[in-house]
Amino acid sequence: MPIPPYYPAPPTWTYTAPNPFTADGTYGSAWNAFCILDSRDDQFATGQSGRGPFSARFGRNVPHLEYRLADFLRYEHAKGRQVILDFPPDIDLDAYVAQALTCTPDPCTVRPVDPPILVHSTSLAAWQKIQSDGVLLAASQLSRASAPTAQGNGPLDDYLPHEPPEYRDHIMFGEIEICGPEMVVASYQAGQFVLDEQATYRPGVRLYFDSHRIIRDGLGVRDGLHSLKVFQRLPLQPYLIAAIRAQDIQPKGEPATWTLRAFVDQANSALALRMKQEPDG
Repeated sequence: MPIPPYYPAPPTWTYTAPNPFTADGTYGSAWNAFCILDSRDDQFATGQSGRGPFSARFGRNVPHLEYRLADFLRYEHAKGRQVILDFPPDIDLDAYVAQALTCTPDPCTVRPVDPPILVHSTSLAAWQKIQSDGVLLAASQLSRASAPTAQGNGPLDDYLPHEPPEYRDHIMFGEIEICGPEMVVASYQAGQFVLDEQATYRPGVRLYFDSHRIIRDGLGVRDGLHSLKVFQRLPLQPYLIAAIRAQDIQPKGEPATWTLRAFVDQANSALALRMKQEPDG
C-alpha cells in the first residue's frame, strides 16, 4: 500500500498558525494536522485554534499512537485532505510514519488492542425513536426535529463548524470505561463542553455494542481520533448487546443527581451482572 502524502511542518509552525503551504495562509476544509506535542502525558485534544487548521494534538504517552497516526493518514487521504505533521525535533518524522503504516493492520482487522464492547450514549427521547426504527442513525440522517442540539449558544457552536464536514455522517463510539459518550450527552444538555467526570447531568441511555463484530463485518471506520465510528446507520441487530438507563439501575427511584462517572460505573456494573445472568449459548 502506498504511503499517503503528508507535509512535515516547518520548525517554527504551530497548530495555531497560518498555513505555510498556501500563498494566502488559509486552510479551508482541505487541510488538517496531526501533532505530537513535546509533553510526557496521555492527553489529547482536537479542534481548530487561532489561525490554524482542524488539528489533533497528542501527548507522547497517548496509547497506540502509531495506530492513531496510520489510521489518521489513511482516513484523511481517502477524504482528499492534506495533512500537516508536527512532531518534536527528536522524532524522525519519516521513519515514524513508515513504522506506523507498517505495523497498523487494515481497518477491517480486529486488533489486539480493540475492546470487545464499545458504547454510544444518547437521550431518552432519541432512544425511543431508535428502538422504534431498529437502527442507530448518524446526525446527518436525522430529521431536524430529531437531531441533537445544544441548549443555547456556546463553545459547541464554535467547535462543530470547524470539524471535518463528514463527521456528521458517522456514529461515534467510545470505550466502555471512559466518560466520553456521557460527556457528549451532558454537553448538549449544558450548551457547552462538559469535560468533568464529576459534573451532574440527566443520564440518557448507554448502548453497548459488539465492536469486534462491527469491525469484522466491515462497518467500522477508523479515523485515528475516535475509538471507532460507523457510516450513517447501524442496525441494532445483531450488534446491540444491551441498553441501560438510570431506571434500570435503580428502578425504585433514581438519585436526585447523577454524575457522569457514577452513571458510567453503575451502568457498567449492571451490564456485567446482566451478562453473567444470561444463559450460555
